[in-house]
Amino acid sequence: MELLYVWLERASIIEKVPLTFSGKFQFNVAQDDRNRRIDVIVSLREGYIDNLYGPNICELTAIVGANGAGKTTLLETLIRILGNNLFVGEKFIACFYDRSKNIIHTVHDFFEIGKGKLLKEWDVRVDKNTDSFEIANPVKVNVSFDRNNYVNNYSIPFLKNIRLIYYSPAFDLRDYPDGIKNAKQYIDVSTNYLVFQDSVDKNDTEDLDQIERHRLKNTKRQFELTQDKRFDLSDLQLPTIIQVRYNKSRPFERELSISNRSLYKALNDSGTKAFGKVNSNIRAASKKGRDTEKSAVLEKIKLWFVINLIANYFSNLAIVGDQSYELEYDYSGIEKKDYITAARQFLAEQEWIDKSQFEFNSFIEFVFNKIDSGINRRESISEDTSFFYIDVSEALEVYQWDLKLVTAYNKSIQRTDRRGYSFLDLNWRDMSTGEKAYLDIFSRIFYAYRQAVSSISEYYFDEDNAESFFYGETNINCFYLLLDEPELGFHPKWQRRFIARITNYLNLLTESKIQLILTSHSPFVVSDIPRERIIFVTREKNKTLNIGSLESHEQTFAANIHDLFADAFFMGEGLVGDFALTFINTILADIEEAQHSGITSDRSVLLLNRIKLIGEPLIQSRLEDLFDDLTITDNTNQPDDIDQQIADAEKKLEDLRKKKNPNKNV
Repeated sequence: MELLYVWLERASIIEKVPLTFSGKFQFNVAQDDRNRRIDVIVSLREGYIDNLYGPNICELTAIVGANGAGKTTLLETLIRILGNNLFVGEKFIACFYDRSKNIIHTVHDFFEIGKGKLLKEWDVRVDKNTDSFEIANPVKVNVSFDRNNYVNNYSIPFLKNIRLIYYSPAFDLRDYPDGIKNAKQYIDVSTNYLVFQDSVDKNDTEDLDQIERHRLKNTKRQFELTQDKRFDLSDLQLPTIIQVRYNKSRPFERELSISNRSLYKALNDSGTKAFGKVNSNIRAASKKGRDTEKSAVLEKIKLWFVINLIANYFSNLAIVGDQSYELEYDYSGIEKKDYITAARQFLAEQEWIDKSQFEFNSFIEFVFNKIDSGINRRESISEDTSFFYIDVSEALEVYQWDLKLVTAYNKSIQRTDRRGYSFLDLNWRDMSTGEKAYLDIFSRIFYAYRQAVSSISEYYFDEDNAESFFYGETNINCFYLLLDEPELGFHPKWQRRFIARITNYLNLLTESKIQLILTSHSPFVVSDIPRERIIFVTREKNKTLNIGSLESHEQTFAANIHDLFADAFFMGEGLVGDFALTFINTILADIEEAQHSGITSDRSVLLLNRIKLIGEPLIQSRLEDLFDDLTITDNTNQPDDIDQQIADAEKKLEDLRKKKNPNKNV
């Protein structure tokens, strides 16, 4: 179902607001409050071009306005409507289009509720002035009551088999729309939500703060996107080096059986002892030269990796509880063995994880080889031994190893309410904030799409389908994709390319229909959208928002960026920054003063330098003309000059006396 139109009666800063989300249809509403009647007339818009943004994007609409105009408020209202989490008595009308049947459906909640029944129902009528499409009879939202006559269901009847995705890059601690968090068909990938949710969905036992955990999970989402060959990476300069970080897990020992707890303690004590010894080796090696020190540090990195792998193993075993699988392993004399040898022997002999699912020692060999191969890379040698570095070309293989490990844990845990803890994280290096912002929006859309078409939370690279990192078949009829100022943090070059890039990617991502609704105040974005598909929002201070008429705006599609910037809607207070405008006004004030009183040589040089800072040629030229007409006076204080000024003054005084008494000899 494609959303065509919403009429909002009254809510927050909204009052009688018409929102058209279709370039094809036009809507006119007449409301008769006295007779409780609303008439909606639907007509076709001339010149409409279907599939403008590709075969799978049924419509693209931009809500455009200044900060504080109410764009985000409108989006939140749409989230409640499309997410079927309506406020009781919100008073709205919504029209949807079924393309397969060429029919418009209308739903409303123009009625009141009292004592478990509907009261004061309005007569809502929808008509058309053409035979090009059909109109179904308007219906009310579904309403049901519990035994106490309270509303327990308030929903749109035909909004089924859809998914609603919301993205916002802003991190402003804004609360979510009421009642939305747990909606099954709503997927929130905004920064505000994921900073919180990434910690709730953590897949390790490490004590990380919310921001750090979100950063690591965000990087994982971004990396997954880069493996999807449908995504165009040409705009990005991806790092050549990736940091591989392993989680420093600690098992909840009380959840292990007594024998497993004892085994873990023996292994952990041996590892702690070995770690203290390797630190002493590094100090001794530092006196023997750089190469010897490197080898000692690499030994430390490998040792710490194995210690944490063992901790990760027992952390996952603890998920099963104290009735967990009993590990049959003779650990007597373990303290006399080399720790890495003892740990590898244990992992080779353990039977909790099926070796056909995961081979621990092959994994250890793989990681050790990566650590050794980076011995000449400066970044690989670090006293912080919880990570190592690899080439970006090796990252997918590392990622696959971690997925195999988590999958093996999950199969052995056999619990639906708990997931296994992963072990490795990937972290980008040397990416600009803008590049991360650009990669972020596409990676989160990709992440949300996979959530929508699959119930699992880990995703595999399909060797049989190398063109896409993940390909899921879905019977979802429509995706509503709501983007709140997605260009935030973009360079103007990327703002200009954004609509082309995202529409191209969405058409490749799925064959399901996608309706894209975004907010923006960027003329670069607006220039890729026809005026008929833009909702112009304005709001005066402390007043309700206002939707501008299309006729009051010039055509935006393919419009010159400079013309859009000059449009009063975007830059009603001019095209010059406030600081620069004050600077120019100060120059004018100084020129005006100099026109009356003159200007000294020193001040004239300073004034001219200020004029030359002006970048706008016409303004600079006019100021220079005014400057050229000024009278420059000398302000030096040399003694000879002072004597000359006295002599000149005495001569003027003598001339004045002669004029006063022309016939008198002085």
